[in-house]
Amino acid sequence: MIARGVKLRLAIDEYIVQEKQRYERLQRGYTTNEKGKQPTIINDALDADDWQILAIYLKILQPLEEVTNELQGRPGEEKANPAPIADVLISYEYLLDHLENVKDQYRDWPEPHFRWCVEFGWQKAKQYYELLD
Repeated sequence: MIARGVKLRLAIDEYIVQEKQRYERLQRGYTTNEKGKQPTIINDALDADDWQILAIYLKILQPLEEVTNELQGRPGEEKANPAPIADVLISYEYLLDHLENVKDQYRDWPEPHFRWCVEFGWQKAKQYYELLD
């Protein structure tokens, strides 16, 4: 969902601008007693910082999605076989490396909850990786 939103950012922003303009035109044509309710999407618009954070989340989460898709059973086959354990081990090593890089890259991020989420994600992946021994 984040990937789709980021890809369609310009269209989403344009839609919100059009909704705001439409609402403002309607408001100019009515007296104060007749004014309609403002569409909630106007207050929910994302600013440049919000879009930047979504792009960062996408960068962090995309490898997890790719690994998940790779390791799931093979749909369409008569028997959907799970991935071999060797693939699982390699995937966990890849994810742990990825999350360690993210931790290093965003070590000084101003919002602590962001750093905590990355740290806890890394800890959980490490915990499951160690169970594979």
